[in-house]
Amino acid sequence: MAIGLTLRSRTSVLRVGTAAVAGSVTFFALTNFAVWAFGTMYAHTAAGLIDCYVAALPFFRNTLFSDLVYTALLFGGFALLERKLFQPKAAATR
Repeated sequence: MAIGLTLRSRTSVLRVGTAAVAGSVTFFALTNFAVWAFGTMYAHTAAGLIDCYVAALPFFRNTLFSDLVYTALLFGGFALLERKLFQPKAAATR
């Protein structure tokens, strides 16, 4: 939610892209930490935590790529629709 609040005041390609990357990184960090902390697959040591993150890196690449693609489609599509639908119409000449 905090990431989305940064977009509330102003949106730009850079801000939206940064928010998408930040969301992907946050998801990666939190979910893999939970797998390590609550699971039995990895030792509950610093080395086990590192192993957990390293094992998840191939999945992170796909997550990051798909988040960026869908962010571009959704925010870009919305921007195009907004321009098309809410563009002031030129005054008709007689």
